[in-house]
Amino acid sequence: MSVHSQEKVVKNTVMYTAATIAQKAISFVYFWVLSSHLAPSALGAYLGMLSFASLASIGMDLGLTPLLTRQAAKQEDEAGLLLRATYAIKVPLVIATTALLWLVMLTLSSLHVVTLTGTEWLLLGGASVIIALDAFTSGAYAILRAQQNVMVESRAIVLFQLTVLVTGCASVFLTGNILLIMASLMTGSMVNTVYTLSRVRRLLGTSITPQADMPCIRTILGMLPSFATAGIFTKVYQQADVVLLRSLTDTHTVGLYSIPAKITTALQSLIPGAFSAAVYPTLSNYAHTDRARLENLFRYTFGILFLLSLPVGAFLAILTPVLLAAVWPQYRAVAPAMAAMLAVVPFLFLPYATGALLNAVGKERQTSRNRIIMTLVNVAINIALIPFFRERGAAAAFVTANVVLASLDIVAAHRIVSLRHPDVRRLVFGAVFSLIPSAGGLFLYVAWNNFIDISRGMRSFWYFGVAPLIAASLLYVVLLVVTKTVRTEDVLRLKNMLMRQPEVV
Repeated sequence: MSVHSQEKVVKNTVMYTAATIAQKAISFVYFWVLSSHLAPSALGAYLGMLSFASLASIGMDLGLTPLLTRQAAKQEDEAGLLLRATYAIKVPLVIATTALLWLVMLTLSSLHVVTLTGTEWLLLGGASVIIALDAFTSGAYAILRAQQNVMVESRAIVLFQLTVLVTGCASVFLTGNILLIMASLMTGSMVNTVYTLSRVRRLLGTSITPQADMPCIRTILGMLPSFATAGIFTKVYQQADVVLLRSLTDTHTVGLYSIPAKITTALQSLIPGAFSAAVYPTLSNYAHTDRARLENLFRYTFGILFLLSLPVGAFLAILTPVLLAAVWPQYRAVAPAMAAMLAVVPFLFLPYATGALLNAVGKERQTSRNRIIMTLVNVAINIALIPFFRERGAAAAFVTANVVLASLDIVAAHRIVSLRHPDVRRLVFGAVFSLIPSAGGLFLYVAWNNFIDISRGMRSFWYFGVAPLIAASLLYVVLLVVTKTVRTEDVLRLKNMLMRQPEVV
């Protein structure tokens, strides 16, 4: 019996989004503590080593996580076998990747391509442990998402962040030692791994230790190349800017760039990440069971993501000077780069919907090609501009690459599900129309009050930032209703989907 339904997608999205909001709120507080108590160079050293390790984590997954999610959603009775076979593949990958990471870093250091301090080598050790743990936790998450069971993952991400917050803040306030701060992150990863794996084992009712089931492994490996390509190039894109900044400039520049990078990453995880985690398994299921539901669910996801992302990006880009002045005054030099990166938030959100659709219907090669192009564009612009414009060059690469990816993905998705549907046009054009007066008013207010007194700190932030943001958001919502972009039947439909029992498909 299938557990997949559109109603359950909405419930899972709400639940997962609530947990992600809590996690991101805690994460933001923790990052603010780090960035306000650490010098940009220390913060850059910490984040730089995490980025090097994260880039290396490509070799520990190779696209196994999304592949496992799709296959477990299709073959629900074989979820345990698929997980154990996936772990049997991951064990040697984790060992080989960790060894290769250290070999590469030692080689680059001996050639003076990247010069690391003793502290950075120790930070790299902690980061290596973290990515190894995450390689196995991600497999468990894949099973949970395939079965539309987001409760465990929702609890796990909050538990992880609370552990990091408590131990990390203690390290910051008592010592300020970035090695202990890395140890705090490692502790959170251990707690997350133990909790998640134990819950998945209980859910499946069977052992989850690696099992070399050769027929199953051969099946997985046969489908892996397309997923691996997409995963590799997506990860390279995600980490290339920080890795290249650390290699071509210094830890101070990495620290500056970390502010907008952290905010955009948090936004991606908060809204489109929650939609993708809940929607992708069901899209995979509908691709083989109900074409009409597949199209309706994708259009709904695409339209809602655009409607949400447009004001988020515009409002935060306009408020960038206020945010930096009140929260990160020592990072004000990054304002132009940060405003540009926030302005393209819609182009960050939409590929979550389009990518999920392409993978669900078996178009992994198209997904891979688009992300290869995006990554090549990103890396090329980073290499060309970072030596001259530093963090602004990295921001230019970020903006260009995301616009390219969204454009390619939308064209590919449109070939599968028409985006000229009346509901999509209503949401898209209504959102744009509603944004113009609300964003225009916010811009005029901020421009008129550009004399912000930084010495007043959070008082200035509330008066010049939060209050006008709330007003602009309310105006946007009112205009959505007045223009009938969001209709009564949409609200009733959502209410019914939340309250009705899931349908068996």
